[in-house]
Amino acid sequence: VEKPIVITNKEVSEIRKLVSNKDISICVIYQMRYSKFYKKFKKDLINKLEKVNYIHLQMSHYRGKEYFHKLGRWKKHLSSSGGGVLMQQGIHWLNLICSIVGYDIEVIFAKKSFKYGTETEDAISANLMINENIKFDLYNSRISPRVPTNMSVYGEGFFFNVEDYKFRKFSSVKNMCQNLFSIIKRKFPLLIKFSLNSYSGSYKDFLNDVLNKNSNNNKES
Repeated sequence: VEKPIVITNKEVSEIRKLVSNKDISICVIYQMRYSKFYKKFKKDLINKLEKVNYIHLQMSHYRGKEYFHKLGRWKKHLSSSGGGVLMQQGIHWLNLICSIVGYDIEVIFAKKSFKYGTETEDAISANLMINENIKFDLYNSRISPRVPTNMSVYGEGFFFNVEDYKFRKFSSVKNMCQNLFSIIKRKFPLLIKFSLNSYSGSYKDFLNDVLNKNSNNNKES
């Protein structure tokens, strides 16, 4: 399901009722979890969690004003999107961090910026606390293409920087599609026939292409 899966707790209850007693699994699309960068970063950090005391995350997801009048029209409304740049793009990085260190987050301070005149924020800076012992500062913007994305993790006797993991290469759409494809192929080895050699679409296009091709192959057989 595309994020946000719900906006309110009431909607969570409604979804639970819909899928209860049915053979249905629901998940949110967090494709970065399939990147080689994430797998290696998690492996290195997981054994040092008790010593982590500070995380700094700076994210840039540039979107011009015209974006909200074309592809992202629903994203300018709070009722349909649930939030701005942090919910729509930055949530992937938050999900990576929380999936490793934990989801107990306290907001100490947060400031939002609204440049494009939408209901959702175009930039946000925040000071957070995770698990009551890890300071977490973040900045997320979709205003400027010049703000680099980077994350640093500090702890007693160590320092991690995602630049050291070549995350830009391993988090590319094609790379994540390749990883998703290998998982799907292992689960359905006789059904999936698809080539990624010249693939250049988005990960959503990839999933649609795989499903459509699989459906056509089944009809032919």
